[in-house]
Amino acid sequence: ENRVLNAFEAVDVIPCIRGGAYEELDGSIGEALCKRPEDSPGIYTCGEGDRLDSLFDTIRKSRVHRLIVIDDDNKLKGVISLSDILKYVLIQGVSPRGYNRGSKDQGI
Repeated sequence: ENRVLNAFEAVDVIPCIRGGAYEELDGSIGEALCKRPEDSPGIYTCGEGDRLDSLFDTIRKSRVHRLIVIDDDNKLKGVISLSDILKYVLIQGVSPRGYNRGSKDQGI
């Protein structure tokens, strides 16, 4: 149905290796996703029309490095990463609203 059900992120690896339990890295991605806290939102999404400042805010607050891009019917359109956004900002020379270019305290 072209819908994203889940995404495995760096934040999902942390519970697997917390306390030096590296043997848990032999498990499947499904097992790792089951170790998420009950209140975990799972995936973070954005729409094609969302503003860069909104994406930066979501990335900063959620501590994920990629967002799933969906359309109005919640169907997958793509994936955008923090690296994609930073490349765009650096190449285009634009600043997301609320972030000062060159500032050391951008929260990202």
